[in-house]
Amino acid sequence: MALISKIRKHSWILIVMIALGLGGFIMMDVTNNQGLLGSNRTIMAEVADEKIDINEFNVLEQTVYGNSSGDPYARRSALWNFYLEKILLEQEAEAMGIGVGKEELLDLQFGNNLSPVMTRNFMDPNTGQVDRNRIQQFKTAIENNTLEASLRPFWAYQEKDIIRERLKDKMVNMISKGLYVPTWMAEMVANEQNSKVDFQYARIPFDAVPNEDVTLTDADYQAFLDENSKEFAQKEPVRKLEYIVFDVKPSLADSQSIYKKMEELTAAFAATEDDSLFVQNNFGTIDGVYYKKSEVSSVIADSIFKVLEGAVIGPYYDTDAYRAVKLLEKKIMPDSVRSRHILLRADMANQAEVQQAYFTLDSLRLLVNNNIQTFDSLAAQYGQDGTAAKGGDLGFAAQNRMVKPFNDLIFYQAEPDSLYIIGTEFGVHLVEVTDRKYINNEVGVRLGFISQEIIPSEETERNIEQEAIVLAAENNTLEELRAAVAARPELTFQSSEPLTRNAYSITGLGAGQSVRNMVRWAYGDDPSYDAPEVGDICKDVFSVQDPDKFYASQFVIAGLKSIQKAGPPTLAAFKEDIEPAVMNRKKAQMIIEQLGKPASLAEAASKYKVAVDTARNVAFATSSIPNMGSEPKVVATAFKLDINNISAPIEGNSGVFVIVPVAKPAVSSAPNLQLTRRTMGATLKSQVQGRLISFLEEQEDVKDQRSKFYVGGEGRGGGGPPSEHFICALLIRRRDEHPDGFDLRIAYRIQDEFEAVE
Repeated sequence: MALISKIRKHSWILIVMIALGLGGFIMMDVTNNQGLLGSNRTIMAEVADEKIDINEFNVLEQTVYGNSSGDPYARRSALWNFYLEKILLEQEAEAMGIGVGKEELLDLQFGNNLSPVMTRNFMDPNTGQVDRNRIQQFKTAIENNTLEASLRPFWAYQEKDIIRERLKDKMVNMISKGLYVPTWMAEMVANEQNSKVDFQYARIPFDAVPNEDVTLTDADYQAFLDENSKEFAQKEPVRKLEYIVFDVKPSLADSQSIYKKMEELTAAFAATEDDSLFVQNNFGTIDGVYYKKSEVSSVIADSIFKVLEGAVIGPYYDTDAYRAVKLLEKKIMPDSVRSRHILLRADMANQAEVQQAYFTLDSLRLLVNNNIQTFDSLAAQYGQDGTAAKGGDLGFAAQNRMVKPFNDLIFYQAEPDSLYIIGTEFGVHLVEVTDRKYINNEVGVRLGFISQEIIPSEETERNIEQEAIVLAAENNTLEELRAAVAARPELTFQSSEPLTRNAYSITGLGAGQSVRNMVRWAYGDDPSYDAPEVGDICKDVFSVQDPDKFYASQFVIAGLKSIQKAGPPTLAAFKEDIEPAVMNRKKAQMIIEQLGKPASLAEAASKYKVAVDTARNVAFATSSIPNMGSEPKVVATAFKLDINNISAPIEGNSGVFVIVPVAKPAVSSAPNLQLTRRTMGATLKSQVQGRLISFLEEQEDVKDQRSKFYVGGEGRGGGGPPSEHFICALLIRRRDEHPDGFDLRIAYRIQDEFEAVE
């Protein structure tokens, strides 16, 4: 009771303490941008004072790409560019007083002046033409307010994209109208294009001087970097990684085990009477196609045409797998087939349209089969392509001239005087084969395949991973790691290109979550690690998932090689990149010093035992020598020198040159200045189009925080939650590797492991 009395007596102190505590929490939240007051924790970027919310961004990504299997980081990069351009262009357009009106927008969507966005989205891949029928269907649905709910967000995005594209086009046109090519400039360019020179030359390649004869100093590197600073200057910070790759390859024991299993499957394949079920259960393939000898793998081409139907060949090795093939049927193949069809257009992604087309064609088939109507009359009445007027006749077609489903039907499946319904990307067809031509009487074979890819076992994968883990654990820095692998020629260091904070791909490793995790580690964006310093290596090993394989194909030990801030380049960050160029420059100086002032081309050529060659009709404007590539210094010297005068040694791009001009033909006709002006104007316009957005971006304060949100899978070094295909493949592999001990408990345990990851 005494304690309660004291609390009551000094209750004001308690209230103050509680208030201070709450205030502290609120201030901490505010400072971390995660507060209760005006929370910004979902703002991934800010462009021209306009905030981009990650939730809105994710919704739009789902709207535009849905469940696309493409690279998610490439999709996000494209979507980021859309946001960036849209905001920058709208702001600039408002300042300039330009826009896109309602009538103009309708014309860009449905009229005769279709936006490039509409042309791209509604292009028929088979004809290369815009599908006006689909556009009209959308227009009708929008006007009648019957557009499917699932399509409305996409259409709204498409409208914004059309406006963005149109605003950009207007700005480019306005800027281009302000560009002018004066007469003197057109005359100069025309003369440069028409002026030609012939010259003889001796080229001493850089590799005429061995690398070991060259000593490079930091001063050499720095001088080159200073002269080319604009080329290597960075608009934003970049970092480079240095890494070792452990390739996961099947061992000899893995290959032998897979071959033994394939032998058992091959014997069972030969014995089975239900080929389709057997192939299906063993993840093989049976195609309705009858292959000619030229279309069969060279491994089996000779033998498969000599065996009887039902015979099995294998196991044999072909493209990283052991395979077996069963001859199901042989028959003489027609050289061409004549057919006719009734086509009903349908969007194959729209199940209701497809189903209605099938119902209609099935009714037409009944009319023909019951002799109520003729095929050609129904084709003329219902057909929706150019063959309708000809009774649907497609004429004779050679093999593979039609789209695959149609081709396979008329060549391999259809019987004369029978009607078939089939769907293709053009729509739904009612098809009849009317004639066949047999000229070469070539045999075709229908085959069934089973195969086992030669892949590493789980044990091999674990052993390689463990080898990488041990090596990473035993070394703390890149320097220590280099020393540790010096005596291991199978392991080599590789360097990444300069990586921005939002990078998700590295040349040689590809794109994906593992690479993204490496970049996040390098920038200190992964809370699982302390921010690294130059020379540090990540103590965890990164596993790289091959997009076409269902196992980790590589394990990577990565270290932070260099850090380059935005602005002028530093020698530490780019020394390795410029070394070949600095080496060639040094070699050029040595060659030029040794050549001195040669009296003739023969003298220069003899010192390095090279040939004298002739370049003819070299234009000043191209600055290129036939079979040599771009050599602007050499070409400029050739035009500057008088005929038959020998040049001093010239440092070119591919070596040191000594040249002698031998002819400068007169320009045959007056230049076409109008054509030159138009060409130069078009070039300037394309440059405006390419640089407009980057220029607008430079004028604005773009706060890009994408790296905090583009996280993906959170497992250290992992590739995010595995796909269903990955889980299935792993279950199959575990079943194959443990045939006696595999049961549903293993499957449930694997499922639990993956659910824990997710």
